[in-house]
Amino acid sequence: MPLRKGDIRGPCPGLNTLASHGYLPRNGIATPAQIVEAAQEGLSMDTNSATLVTYASMLIDGNLVTNLMSIGRKSPLTGLDPSQPATIGRLNTHAGFKGDASLTRAEYRFHRIQESITTNPQFSPVAPRILNAYGDPAVATILFVDGRKADGRLNLTNALGFFRDMRMPDDFHRNDGSKTGEMLNNATSAIFAAHPVQPGGNNGTVNSYTVDPTSATLDDKCKLYTNFVNITVRNLYPNPTGILRENLNANLEFFFRSVEVEGCMQLFPYGH
Repeated sequence: MPLRKGDIRGPCPGLNTLASHGYLPRNGIATPAQIVEAAQEGLSMDTNSATLVTYASMLIDGNLVTNLMSIGRKSPLTGLDPSQPATIGRLNTHAGFKGDASLTRAEYRFHRIQESITTNPQFSPVAPRILNAYGDPAVATILFVDGRKADGRLNLTNALGFFRDMRMPDDFHRNDGSKTGEMLNNATSAIFAAHPVQPGGNNGTVNSYTVDPTSATLDDKCKLYTNFVNITVRNLYPNPTGILRENLNANLEFFFRSVEVEGCMQLFPYGH
């Protein structure tokens, strides 16, 4: 369906497409549960991947008091903001999972990483942004490809449908949802193997990129979880109280479920 006046779209072509097709509210304001369900039903994303990216984004960019998030720009429809330093209500912030090199084609994103090292003195693709740098291209090459295609390649028609037109191509068939989790993991690993960049950052000057040994790497989901909870979330919400604290704990519980299968130890930064 065409956009209506006031409808919000953002940096994620998958979410934009899901909103255009009615899997998400067309105005672009949704709860995390709606996003998880839409990603599964509309794109056949596996449960763990959908839960991981949705609740990580909610914890960084959502309004945890109202349980609403914008898939694009900030909107009053997500409700009154909790206090800073939290970044509330929209996915087009650069504070979290959408980072400095946020483009989707793998080769182009790698070029952007190299370019950012030479032009941005504050460039820092550490966890969780390092996951986006390699995970986003994997999503496009798996979930935007017609499941009937034997070669598994994203053709121009499908790419334009998702990225430009924010709609699924006519007669689009999704991949088998029981296999997409493994497919996404394999694609992410293959993209990293072709264009490896370890998490780190420039130290205030260009061309000073240094690997950060404290940051989680792609193959260490438990350290990614620990860094995200103890550093990213705690920095945004150092001393929450009341309903904000309750909802933080609830969202952290959902986020943990996405990595529980890895054998990670659950963290409780705000108590039980």
